[in-house]
Amino acid sequence: MQQSKAISLTQSIPFRLVASVLCVALAIATSSVFHIGNLPGNMFLPMHIPIIVCGFVCGHKYGGVAGFITPFVSHFITGRPIASPVPVVYFMAFELAAYGFFTGLFYLLFFKNRKKTSDGIIAESQHDETMPRTERISHVKILIVEIVLIVGALVFSLILGRIAFGLARLPVVGMGGFGLTGFMRDMFWVSLPGIIIQIVTIPILIQCLRKGKVIK
Repeated sequence: MQQSKAISLTQSIPFRLVASVLCVALAIATSSVFHIGNLPGNMFLPMHIPIIVCGFVCGHKYGGVAGFITPFVSHFITGRPIASPVPVVYFMAFELAAYGFFTGLFYLLFFKNRKKTSDGIIAESQHDETMPRTERISHVKILIVEIVLIVGALVFSLILGRIAFGLARLPVVGMGGFGLTGFMRDMFWVSLPGIIIQIVTIPILIQCLRKGKVIK
């Protein structure tokens, strides 16, 4: 009964609104800390993680909106990202919106059939006579499946977010300042430390939130 109540509470509109606002605030705060400390934000991507987590926790609609408004709110409060001469704030709005939207969407799509997979693994283990051991194995299998699904949702979203950034940038800088080599360098190679941090930390965090019944 308590479990059902917790799940319904954390999936409610007030919870998602509050969580989205907190994620936006955290994204702005972490980005500001990096700028104050003169740390390369384009390398570690501090603004990305809270928005990606927002997509997982609050769903694709809230994640998309939170991602889109975050650069504008940050610019209004801190003056960063810079809006001119190259309007990075606009590019980032589409990029972060894609992160928040697609993480929530892929998470929803991937985990629709997750229960069937988990039930199949458990049913398979029940045919074995060494029940305690096979039960442990089944839980490990379920954990691996869930981690793989979360990582998959994250990786697809990271790729689509970078594509969104590129498409938003294209009309402004044109093809002349938009070489494929430069795009790959800026979006993937320079940001590689931040991407690695995201792929390592976010699935662990999301799985902890799942176990804590914050998200389904």
